[in-house]
Amino acid sequence: MIIMTHTPLQKSFPKDYLNRSLLKVKTMFRKTDVKMLLTFSKIVRRSKDNEITVLDLGCGSGTTIEDFWQKMSNQNWRYKRRLHGKNLNTIGIDLSPLPNMIPKRIFKTTSKPQTKFIKANAENIPLPDNSVDFAYSVGLLRYLKDPLRALEEGYRILKPGGVFLWLLSGYTDVSTKPTLEKILSETLSASGTFELRFGWSRMRGTLICTKKSSSKFSKFPFKLSNSFPKTIKTQLTDEFLEHRVYEKSE
Repeated sequence: MIIMTHTPLQKSFPKDYLNRSLLKVKTMFRKTDVKMLLTFSKIVRRSKDNEITVLDLGCGSGTTIEDFWQKMSNQNWRYKRRLHGKNLNTIGIDLSPLPNMIPKRIFKTTSKPQTKFIKANAENIPLPDNSVDFAYSVGLLRYLKDPLRALEEGYRILKPGGVFLWLLSGYTDVSTKPTLEKILSETLSASGTFELRFGWSRMRGTLICTKKSSSKFSKFPFKLSNSFPKTIKTQLTDEFLEHRVYEKSE
């Protein structure tokens, strides 16, 4: 029998906000054949820094990233060993006010939240270049005005050797026309930097961004279109309208 324990931050929120434990997020990535914590461990082993920085972009209530810090740092030796004796710095970013409205009673305890929370837009991440070792985002891209801009920002903040895992909640999370696969195939510098994986269903996938020292990627050669191209003739449902259309900018 597994007994779930929550950090002080997690305990401060209603149960319906506690649906993103580290275990659940790890399981979601695993369904797309991506081993989240194994990827993290490899990054830690390769890093020459004494501190490892992890980012949860679109962190919501912040429970997942707090759970990440808690498990890696001082709760479970099976997780802690993944740090290989290094310090852990965790950051949560979201436009939601939740991470910035942690109840005052939490700060009166000795076990304060260990994560730095920032209220910011994913398309303009307020972090320096080459500052994050490992980052992940769950189902965020479909809610952004310019998903490609967020992907560019995610790449920018990664350290060389860093990895950003983007969990896609739908096949058209980034764009309906062209598809993300087409955007990647027509961006020569994206080869070796971005890898798209789908699980058994095309409705769940992971975009893996790896920042290699040899990478020449900086941005995608596409721009947002204000309207659907005339060549597209389809029923525009509310769901379809949530997604953006890009045009080649070159």
